[in-house]
Amino acid sequence: MGQFVEFLKNFIAFPSISSDPSMKKSMEETAEFLSVALGKMGLAVKKIVPSEEMSPIVFASRTVSDGKASILLYGHYDVQPCEPLEQWESDPFRLTVKNGVLFGRGVADDKGPLAAMLFGLADAWEVLRNFPVNVHIAVEGEEEVGSPNFAAFLANHAGDLSIDAAIIADTGGLSHSMPTLTTALRSVIEFDISLRTCQRDLHSGFGGCLPNAIHELVRLCSQLHGADGAVAVDGFYDGMAEPAEAELSTFRFLEGEKFPFLETFGIASADNPFPNLPIRSVHALRPSLEINGIGGGHQGAGCKTIIPCVAMAKMTARVVAGQSPAKMAEQVCEFLRRNRSSHAELTVGAAIHGHPYGIDFSCTSPRFSHLFRAMEVALGSAFASEPRHLREGGSIGVVSALKDIIGADSILVGIVPPDAQIHGPNEHIPLEILAAGRRAFRQFFLSLCND
Repeated sequence: MGQFVEFLKNFIAFPSISSDPSMKKSMEETAEFLSVALGKMGLAVKKIVPSEEMSPIVFASRTVSDGKASILLYGHYDVQPCEPLEQWESDPFRLTVKNGVLFGRGVADDKGPLAAMLFGLADAWEVLRNFPVNVHIAVEGEEEVGSPNFAAFLANHAGDLSIDAAIIADTGGLSHSMPTLTTALRSVIEFDISLRTCQRDLHSGFGGCLPNAIHELVRLCSQLHGADGAVAVDGFYDGMAEPAEAELSTFRFLEGEKFPFLETFGIASADNPFPNLPIRSVHALRPSLEINGIGGGHQGAGCKTIIPCVAMAKMTARVVAGQSPAKMAEQVCEFLRRNRSSHAELTVGAAIHGHPYGIDFSCTSPRFSHLFRAMEVALGSAFASEPRHLREGGSIGVVSALKDIIGADSILVGIVPPDAQIHGPNEHIPLEILAAGRRAFRQFFLSLCND
């Protein structure tokens, strides 16, 4: 694993934070690092940068005539910001190894799993030089900001991407030893809310008779959920696809085995608005509406005795298969407008990122089904545990884009354990998990040669 760790050490060292404009040079350097690495693997590589505002997409291919299959490996090299920095126990951009565990920003999301996939492919090529499968690789630098340019990339290169499946290692496993194959993802809607009650902040001596924007916004947001925690917006749950019994049985198995779902996140208990569903399943099987941030008024040191005139909130909704993101966005916006105070001026905007995705195995091609089964076998062998098929509560925008633009379904490989602290301080993953992932990908690629 020496070369693998050295590669990851160099990969992690780039502070490739896509949401930070000051990191533009680092984004370009990361893309160049990947381009060189893929070129050394024998792939034809090009960096695609159609505009200055866009982070480069690294696109590489190795094709053969009459290939037995054509696949696209997708990953992302951008990472989340590191704040709060004081909570990190080591430099987030210096790969640190403690008792066999790797620490660093991106080591679990997505630089580590991407490296495992690439090294697994290289291992297979070492065994079989005449690899009879067409391989394309696309690694973007904007996944953490919603992949705003990836759909255009797919549309522009659709002629080069006639593929049987996309392989993506950017979802989560259930434990350190139980991988998953994710069969559905929720899509996301972002809401920006601003509420104004006056033209300027007022002296708090008028409190009690003049409206306070924060009070009004908090009151409005509190109406979004009922006492049981369910979303109170009319029609919010319309159209959602109900789970199959086999899917529910997996979630029940996880509860029966007492997998530490709540404990992993430091939560002693939580209310379940859907008592007929295992709590572990709710985030995957039901839509959700979350307030991500709220603010207004004085935020500095000391006290400033005002009645704030403006308050803001940011929210996200997650949409499950069978639902319309556009319809849900309008339902939430209408609820907010209808329930605002008559003396409050409300501005609300919604941005939809992709569509909910689900694999319909009754409609997939025989070759996709074969590839899916091959990955299932490879994961089971590498982890000594049969991978579970589960819907997931998160979103990967490129998955719906792949389906909508080039008609490709995705094999979503989850090996990152729930306690990896992705997006948070001290992001980490055991080296053995990445080693098992590398073995799984090697076996998967080699199995394609025996068809």
